Amino acid sequence: TVRMWWYCWMAENLTSTIYSDPDGGLAGTAIPVAVPYYAQMYPDSVANADTYGRLYDWYSAVGLPNGSTDTAGYTNAEGHVTGVCPEGWYLPSDAEYQNIINLYGVAALVSENGWLAPLGNNSTGFGVLPAGYYDGNTNACYNLRGDAYFWTSTSKTIIEALDCHFNYGCPEIQYNDTDKGRGYSIRCVKE
Repeated sequence: TVRMWWYCWMAENLTSTIYSDPDGGLAGTAIPVAVPYYAQMYPDSVANADTYGRLYDWYSAVGLPNGSTDTAGYTNAEGHVTGVCPEGWYLPSDAEYQNIINLYGVAALVSENGWLAPLGNNSTGFGVLPAGYYDGNTNACYNLRGDAYFWTSTSKTIIEALDCHFNYGCPEIQYNDTDKGRGYSIRCVKE
């Protein structure tokens, strides 16, 4: 974990394949989309999962059935979406990502190694790694070592949610309305 401002964040991407928070009603069940990165160029999916974590679609991230028209998963007593996060943790909103980026800057959050081109100094210990993404429509992974995408708990429409995108070729963060079926990384925040 890493402490930034008043938040305690995970310092690595989530690797869970089983829901564990008992309050969400899904504890002990398999997470439907929790894939390791696999591509012909990077075929070692076990090593990829160990290094970069797993890639989750938004529905799995918030604990909803794939294709659900609901715009939020289980919300705890504090109003946070717990989803794939372990008990006592929650999926951050876009505002929480914006807060740490505004306070520390992109370079301070990004790992020094593992990128196609240097992007950061990781002075916070947050260690963003370029885990790429999974496209459920093509059943393929893309952009390992080039980009990092993180789901937020923020739903925009019944088919799109907001992600936080770190791009090796751009020192600025992008927030995109993205198809909820895409597989992105997850970082959780402690209650």
